[in-house]
Amino acid sequence: MTGDDGVAPALDGDDLVAAVPALADIGRMECRAVANVGSPSVSFDMLLEGLAWAHRMVDDGAAGVIVTHGTDTMEESAYLLDLLWDRPEPLVVTGAMRSPEEPGADGPANLLDAAIVAASWQACGAGVLVVMNGEVHRAVTVTKTHSFAMDAFASPWMGALGRVVEGAFEPVTRPDGPCPAALPIPERVVNVPIVYPGMGCDGTVLRALLATEDCPGLSLRAWGPGMCPSPILMR
Repeated sequence: MTGDDGVAPALDGDDLVAAVPALADIGRMECRAVANVGSPSVSFDMLLEGLAWAHRMVDDGAAGVIVTHGTDTMEESAYLLDLLWDRPEPLVVTGAMRSPEEPGADGPANLLDAAIVAASWQACGAGVLVVMNGEVHRAVTVTKTHSFAMDAFASPWMGALGRVVEGAFEPVTRPDGPCPAALPIPERVVNVPIVYPGMGCDGTVLRALLATEDCPGLSLRAWGPGMCPSPILMR
């Protein structure tokens, strides 16, 4: 994303690689633009297309694959990819908290770190990884904790898997045992609404969704250990 008055998708993979000459010291990079949209507009079909391309690249001999992604929905996309990634080679997701025009733009450093991790044998078998701000996180533990801070991504329960230090990936922890087996790639995508009830919610929206023919089901984001306003629980 780039721009002076707000930002919009403008740069492709070749642009990003050209801005980081040090990538040539790691290996040969091959780019593919699957989609160029803001991360709130990323769709399941886009992710599945990117996943298929990543599979082909690894099958053709790539040491690893990098997915550049906006940060707003990065943790969701990384988690989905992790459920479906069935190769030992690293699939690394990275992005930027600052646009290229801002002082201290972090995109080039994050991309270089992602390439270092993707090419590291120590990252093999760890599933999908998120590399941001010098830290390496597993997709199953990482979450975005801040809308603007440079250290916006963290793994609150488990801690980071490792860091990139002076051009090398240094693991701090390792997953307990092998990663779970990948799920089968879905033949079709079904959109399931996620409902966030607020204080005083009477369940009107919930019942309206359930009454439509296009709603195959829904996910209710409750409070605490699963608590909801009483009108939602009543038929």
